[in-house]
Amino acid sequence: MIDLSEYNIQFFNPKILSPSQLSIGIGKYLSDLKENYHTLNVCYSNDIELNLFEKIKLITEFTKSPNRLLL
Repeated sequence: MIDLSEYNIQFFNPKILSPSQLSIGIGKYLSDLKENYHTLNVCYSNDIELNLFEKIKLITEFTKSPNRLLL
């Protein structure tokens, strides 16, 4: 477990499962709210089917990208 609140960054320590297919990383959501939100950022190529996210409910109210999860 890493406390990311001390880092003033939006994307931190990406974990590459397969560079040509999927990249997962933890990012800090910077907003006008006082709360500190962190997001799970997922980037994938078009070759991966969208059913990868069928079982994951994306929370888009607090994120600017539909491929971000609010932790």
